[in-house]
Amino acid sequence: MMKKTQNTLTKVLQGLLILATLITMIALGIFLWSIISNNPNEEEPPIVTKQEHNFTLVDYVYYKSDDLDFNFIIADIKVTANVAIKLPLSTLSTSEGISLALTDNYLSELANNNYKPSKKGLSFSFNSDSKELTTTIFIPVQSKVLSELRVNSSVAPYSEMKINLNDSTKYGDITELKLEDTTIINNPNEDLTFSLEFSDYFEPSNFYTIGSDGKSMSVDISTNSKVFGIKYTVINDSDFSYKISDAEIILDTTRFPLMNPEFLLMSTTNLASISLLDSQSGVLFFLVPSDIDVYTYPKDKVQVKLYFSNNQEMILENAIGN
Repeated sequence: MMKKTQNTLTKVLQGLLILATLITMIALGIFLWSIISNNPNEEEPPIVTKQEHNFTLVDYVYYKSDDLDFNFIIADIKVTANVAIKLPLSTLSTSEGISLALTDNYLSELANNNYKPSKKGLSFSFNSDSKELTTTIFIPVQSKVLSELRVNSSVAPYSEMKINLNDSTKYGDITELKLEDTTIINNPNEDLTFSLEFSDYFEPSNFYTIGSDGKSMSVDISTNSKVFGIKYTVINDSDFSYKISDAEIILDTTRFPLMNPEFLLMSTTNLASISLLDSQSGVLFFLVPSDIDVYTYPKDKVQVKLYFSNNQEMILENAIGN
């Protein structure tokens, strides 16, 4: 009888031990889960927004000329996006295979024939802190018998704008763009006033460009170079719309190049990517060797040389320095 009672007591104790172990394991599991799920150091996965840019043709004027080897369109384009708009003009190309960022030779021929392409001024990039932008662009047309020109974007959702070249209601009178006197109007040294706002070095890693898929990409700037930027306010006293096609900074007798205008910097206007009409403010970025400090040069040894799309040149004296 005594042995039977001991066996029963042993089984009861074993059961209680197993139950206690289960309860302990459950409590420990709940405790560990609570720690993991409430870990403040655990980062939530980032929300990636797929960039979309839509291009719409608002209006256009088609100019035909017997004096030129090409015709051209002055078009008002509307861009809408789900992000701030920071795109180079190379985003658009025509069905004739012309990138709209590579039109300097056409603009030069217009200037040489004493034509002013637009009274409103032309844009050479799509740059806005908002998600909507309407701007005016220049579109050359090589074939003079073409009935339709298509302008395509290289960014999602890959807009296509069709321009009817047979619509006579859209024809412009090219004689209205003719300038009577180019002696002064085509001379930037007489027309343009550059006022220095500030100069500084800019962090190369902050620059980016836009890929063919519409996404921003980091740019490759040599570690042996620094980015030096000069901000100017430019006043144009003429009706001629100037476009900077190239520039260089001259330190004593050594020249350093303009940085690629398609390298973008958030909330900054690149003077090399816009037309200069009326009053504009923006920055010119140059690549200088990392072992050179521009500020150590005397002012009379620092110059900025500008090249314009009408084959004119301009030198800004005493650009910066001490």
